[in-house]
This record gives sequence, C-alpha cells and structure tokens, in this order.
Amino acid sequence: MIRVFELATAENFFEIGYLIANPDVDQFAEQSGHTGRFHYDNYGHREGRRQFTVEFFSSRDQSNKEKYYRFRNFFKSDVEFSWLKEPGRFPISSSSKFFSTDDYAGGESANGSLSDFVIDIQNNPAKNFIDIGCGLRDEIYENCLYRSLSLGLRRPGCGAGLPLPAERSLN
Repeated sequence: MIRVFELATAENFFEIGYLIANPDVDQFAEQSGHTGRFHYDNYGHREGRRQFTVEFFSSRDQSNKEKYYRFRNFFKSDVEFSWLKEPGRFPISSSSKFFSTDDYAGGESANGSLSDFVIDIQNNPAKNFIDIGCGLRDEIYENCLYRSLSLGLRRPGCGAGLPLPAERSLN
C-alpha cells in the first residue's frame, strides 16, 4: 500500500506535493512569485491543506512498471496503446486527447466509502482488482489497477502521469 495524500504539516511539508495537490496554490505561487511553503505558513496550515506524499512520488516510476507487468494480460490485444512515458510501464493511452489535473479537480471527488473493497484488496494480495471510476484515492495498492472513466484524464492512482507545476524555482 502506498499513501497518496497526507495532511501537510510543518514537519512533513513537501513543496512539489503541496503544489500539485493544490492547483490554486500552484497558480498563486506562480503569479505572486511566492513558494508553496509561503502559502502553507501563512494560510495552508489553517486551511488543513493536503499534499501528495514523498512516498508516492519516490515510488511512482517503479510502481508504474510493476503494475503494468502485473496487469498487461488484461488489456485487449486488438487495441493499440500509446506509451506516454516509455514502453513497458504506465501511463498508457488508447486516445490522443489528454486533460490536465485542473480539468479534473472541480468535477469528481474520490469515493472513500469502499471499505469492504479495500479489505478484500488487503486480504488477497495475490489476486488482482480493478477500481473503475476511481478518482484520486488516499491510498493505492499494488494488486489494484485504478481506472478512471472521466474523459481519459491523466492523474495519479489511475495508472497515469502526473504533471509537475510550472517550471520555476522552488526555493
């Protein structure tokens, strides 16, 4: 299991994770020249802002490769997929139209009420599961493929790529 989100605190603050989890803060930082840390110190800690975890970011490349190999036999052989990063790993696509996390952020929210399903995933690590219409999950598991149905959006937890904040200094 990999924790995707956590409450941002002064002790665990992770600049990139904070900015990506909070697109409004990323926009604020880009326009104002301030950092995500400035926002957290002045506003975010009172607002209870969340961030993507360091664990999630540091494990993404290896996890995307392992998950692709675990689930590759489930894909239809007559569908031509595109490798969005490199062959042999997620993200993959069967469409040429992509959307950003900003397109997704205002729509669907992650459904956290699947406790029986999560218990089955945890109790059966050798079995494979698919979470369809997953949204952004707080935790993801190696034996579960997370598949979004929302406009083919590329986002974490759904075997997809995660765009980084705009290029700028993150001091």
